[in-house]
Amino acid sequence: MVSNLLLTFLPISLAHQVLYVPGYYAPLPLQPLVHQPVVHYALPQQHGNRKHEFVSGVSYHGNCADSTVDWQEAEDGVAANVRVKRPAGRSLYAAAPWSVDLVWDHPVSSIQFYNGQAFQTGATTYKVGPIAATQYVVASQQDEVNFSFKAEFNPNLRRPGLQGIVVDGAYHTCTPGPKAAKNAISNKITDYGVQYTPVSWPKRILGLYILLADDSEDGYDSAADWEPELFTWQQESSNVLFFTFIHPGTMEIPPSFKKLAKTRGSSAPGSVPADTVIMFAIGGYAYSLKPNPWDWLTSREKAEAMAEKVARWPEEYGCDGIDLDLEEGAGAKREAGPNMIHFIRKLKSLKPDIIISQPVYGYPQVQAESDVINASWDTEGNSQGLADSLGLMVYEGTQALNYVKNYAKGSNQWQGFPIKVNAPTNTILLGAKGSSSSTTLVKLATEAVKQDLLGIMVWYASVKNGFDYAANWDASTKADSISGYKQAFDILNKDNAASKVGSAAAEAGSDEPAAVAVKDINLIDDVVTVELQ
Repeated sequence: MVSNLLLTFLPISLAHQVLYVPGYYAPLPLQPLVHQPVVHYALPQQHGNRKHEFVSGVSYHGNCADSTVDWQEAEDGVAANVRVKRPAGRSLYAAAPWSVDLVWDHPVSSIQFYNGQAFQTGATTYKVGPIAATQYVVASQQDEVNFSFKAEFNPNLRRPGLQGIVVDGAYHTCTPGPKAAKNAISNKITDYGVQYTPVSWPKRILGLYILLADDSEDGYDSAADWEPELFTWQQESSNVLFFTFIHPGTMEIPPSFKKLAKTRGSSAPGSVPADTVIMFAIGGYAYSLKPNPWDWLTSREKAEAMAEKVARWPEEYGCDGIDLDLEEGAGAKREAGPNMIHFIRKLKSLKPDIIISQPVYGYPQVQAESDVINASWDTEGNSQGLADSLGLMVYEGTQALNYVKNYAKGSNQWQGFPIKVNAPTNTILLGAKGSSSSTTLVKLATEAVKQDLLGIMVWYASVKNGFDYAANWDASTKADSISGYKQAFDILNKDNAASKVGSAAAEAGSDEPAAVAVKDINLIDDVVTVELQ
């Protein structure tokens, strides 16, 4: 009986006609050796190093089971050998060379491949194929793919983990080991006394550009030492603050930025609330005319060197992201856009969680801004790991709504249109004039929820003890505007609360989809009351 079993199953196993299923192997039927279309079996497509072992699958290490061997992990990176079996139906009859993608959950600092040639396809993804010498080897000789890699991590940033391996288009999920979850920079006290607790983009935003530094304003230049404080309505009616502006010629953080950021979560008078996002705005209209060009955007080397400096800002000064307000003048320089992309890519590799916002004109007129947008998404709305949002610098009434299509449907516009991609609507901020009427602000907030837009950005608002460009633009000078911000924020905040309720329900462990709809949400003393339809 044993001899008969061996005669039956051993040839099948040696011919690689086996399929891994957790706990056992199921032999696949042999196919006649004739030319025929590629066959994709209905059974799950598996792969792995253990295709000849009659044991249940157990990972050799903390990452993809049965996909990597000789996994060696250190504080500054990992080295491993990837060995996978091509999916059944591809290995014997497919004519195309093999293709393997590595998907990380955070960007790696650098990565090298051996016995395979690779290129980066996104901020966290790499595609590997055969080296040129074996590119056209028949597929029957490529049943097993074998290559190595060495990835280096930045020890001061969130540690990457291997999230998935894609073999010939078949995705295999990995479970990063415990080391991958380590975050070396959480909650540390810096020399400036900042408690570094990163805050993420809310689902819906009401963001205020607040005036803190301007070299043209006496007593409020980039080096001026004064005590900024928020008004109560700013604390209660916004969840993002754009600190305005950093001089692009020096890229030094003004004392006013440091002082106000330091108050976050302190509950001191005029302080920044603990859950408010802090964005440092760089440039602006005047600083785009002079200096022109921005020196750190004149070469890739300078741009990446500046990224290394900016990557330290969150820990040193307590910001969560930066706003790249590069406008006409410096933004029209041919090299500005490509070098800004190099800057962002390098910054994201060093600081993956940093938020990048890109202001744009309603009609795309600044080449560098368009370059960044075109590099940040594709025609399907997929993020390329660069900018996280874009803000429409259209501030009269509700006119910003008219320009959403220029970016959400950029690839659908006429031939030669500057925007070639389609940014997701939930990455787009509507511009609002500081002194907008309450009716306008409520309309913008309502449409933001209705059209699934990111929210509203406001140009501009002065703060206590600060300066003011023009009272007829300032959000802090009109009672009706302040009332409008409270109403608009309530609308946006209710949608944020609904999102949190939905997330909490999902985390509760229910396998069934929710069969309810939210009719209304009330926020009373920080208690969320949800009325269902």
